[in-house]
This record gives sequence, C-alpha cells and structure tokens, in this order.
Amino acid sequence: MNVVSKSATQANRTGTRVQSFVFMVSFLIAMSIGSGTAESGDSQILLNTPGPELKTFRVAKSADVRLSNDSQMTLLNFTVIQVTSGKKILSIKELEPHASLNLAFDRAGTYIACYRGEIKKNLSESTCLQIDVVGLRSI
Repeated sequence: MNVVSKSATQANRTGTRVQSFVFMVSFLIAMSIGSGTAESGDSQILLNTPGPELKTFRVAKSADVRLSNDSQMTLLNFTVIQVTSGKKILSIKELEPHASLNLAFDRAGTYIACYRGEIKKNLSESTCLQIDVVGLRSI
C-alpha cells in the first residue's frame, strides 16, 4: 500500500467518524423536541421497551447508576457514547430481560445510551436516552 492510498484510507475513516458523530447529534436535537426529563434521584435508569421518545436523565458525577432492562425482551447492541468526544464508553451485544448493570461516570457531560429491541422476528425498534452527568453542586 503506498503513501497516497494510506492517507486516503485514513481520511475516509476520519470522515466516517465525523459523519457518525454529526448524525448522532442531529438525531438527538431532533428527538429532544417534546422529550421527557427525569431526575435519577434513586440512581436507577429503567430501560423500557424501545420507543421513539428521547428521555433525559440527570445523575451526579461518580455516583453509581444502575441501568436495568425492565422490558420483556432482550435489548440488543446497548451502547453508551460520550457526546463531546464521540467515544464509545460501553458496548454490550445483548442485555437479557430483568438484567442490570452498574455504571459510574467519572466525567461531567452528556452521554447517549442507545439500544434496539426485537419486536417480532426481523423487526426491531431502536431508542436512545440522554444521560446528563453533573457535578454535585449542579444537582
């Protein structure tokens, strides 16, 4: 592989990452119109059956947050991304019904968790939720 093709490949990868990030931010802005907001005072976020509404949760930095799949279906491709950096923080292929996991966010900022639920064979619906991690003084 010569230098020109290596540079072109690297530029293509960077362009794809930027496009993905721009798409995610655009999706969040579009979905936030009329979105619900909930305080996560008990530090638990229920991952309900997927749906189109973007829900927003506020949690304290460094607090343990329990994410629970309270739906009757296995959630697929559960992914948490830090919005400002575009970094994937967590990725789980399948989250069984009634399964849960604990997370602690060490940096304040906005995170997006997205997942899919299979409604019928070969038919799934995706959803995302926004997690605003704030310093202790902000809560």
